[in-house]
Amino acid sequence: METTFGERLRIALEGRSVAEFARLTGIGESLLRKYLSDDSEPTVGKLQMMRAHLTVAFDWLVAEVGPQWPVAGSEDAPETGHVLREDRGTYITTRREFMELPLYDITAGAGPGKWNENARVKSWLSFRRDWLSQLVGAANGLSLITVDGDSMEPTLKSGAVVMVRDIETFNFSDGIYFMLLNGRHVIKRIQRKSLQMIESGHTQLNITVVSDNDAYEPIDVTLRNETLNETTVLARAVWLGVKLP
Repeated sequence: METTFGERLRIALEGRSVAEFARLTGIGESLLRKYLSDDSEPTVGKLQMMRAHLTVAFDWLVAEVGPQWPVAGSEDAPETGHVLREDRGTYITTRREFMELPLYDITAGAGPGKWNENARVKSWLSFRRDWLSQLVGAANGLSLITVDGDSMEPTLKSGAVVMVRDIETFNFSDGIYFMLLNGRHVIKRIQRKSLQMIESGHTQLNITVVSDNDAYEPIDVTLRNETLNETTVLARAVWLGVKLP
């Protein structure tokens, strides 16, 4: 039974969110959603941007030609992912038990905050999938950022690497979050206060942004859809890695 490109691309995502795949490939989320719904077909350039981040065979994704998974030793055979053995025609996995998460060069300024315009992937860190599952549940939407500053000490020290999970705006509980606050990337503790209906059926969420370091005063913030480009909650902190003294 033939499949559409959108159906094959959904298989190729392997549980990754559209936002995560967009970050990996550099292709816009809205365009990826058009591919997934078969409202648009990717150019050769966009397909090549996807290629390095696929575990499915490239020819299968593009035109449903050949096996779904790369043949061992082929150009598409990844270090991580499913591989079709040439000798027995059976599937094996190579380092499939690991998942690589991007470490972004965005510095979460846990203090006065820092503005970082062009976020890029600085490196990739590998984590066992079963460990991630036990620790944080589903592995989709995860990435890594670095803390800078002392406002979240002693909880988060400057230089610590924090694993965060993307969230939908307003859909979160109290906790530590990576956010855009008045145009600056910061990582802070957030306390929900109230969710209100405002004009035209829109909602606004009132929160308090708290630093664990008592030297920094709490800040009351109102999140509105029309101001998301300047102030919004981006991701929840779910794990901390820090060098011991």
